[in-house]
Amino acid sequence: MLYQQLNLKLAKMNLNPAYGQIALMQRDFEKARAYLQEYATISAELGNRLEYLWSRVRLGYVALREGNTTDARSLFVETAQNFQNDGIVIGVVFALEGIAGFYIAVDKPAGAARLIGWADAMREKLTDTRALIEQRDVDKIIVACVEKMGKASFSKAYEEGKKMSLDKAVAYALGESQLSFRSNTS
Repeated sequence: MLYQQLNLKLAKMNLNPAYGQIALMQRDFEKARAYLQEYATISAELGNRLEYLWSRVRLGYVALREGNTTDARSLFVETAQNFQNDGIVIGVVFALEGIAGFYIAVDKPAGAARLIGWADAMREKLTDTRALIEQRDVDKIIVACVEKMGKASFSKAYEEGKKMSLDKAVAYALGESQLSFRSNTS
């Protein structure tokens, strides 16, 4: 009986992230959140910290698309720190790409440009390319940066980001997101 229950949880755990992503693409934020929250709960119950963190960072993207910058920022900061502590570099990259989206939402394009530059450099180093859907989101961030900053300023900030170490990028992202958060809630 326990085995059957565990297998049902494993099956749900494997499907919920996909269902959550589909719902997010369809802009059904309530469904996306429900699937990803259930995924986080099951992952935590099974002691799967990595899957728990991935569900939490994806919940940050749901919050960001909903326009809930407070929750998005909180989820991205939490997961970036935890991925960094656990040595999961690609998780840090994904969380900081989320913070870049947060920067666009709070009108801080230079921060977004630096983080995208860093993320591109890290993905190249890791030989881990973005999924097409994620690349579309990053392309939107780049377009917004260029529109707000101009091409030359964007390029300068992007190149600065490419030179940052992982620790410096995380410190920058977390420090800047805190400043951006405070200035937009004051």
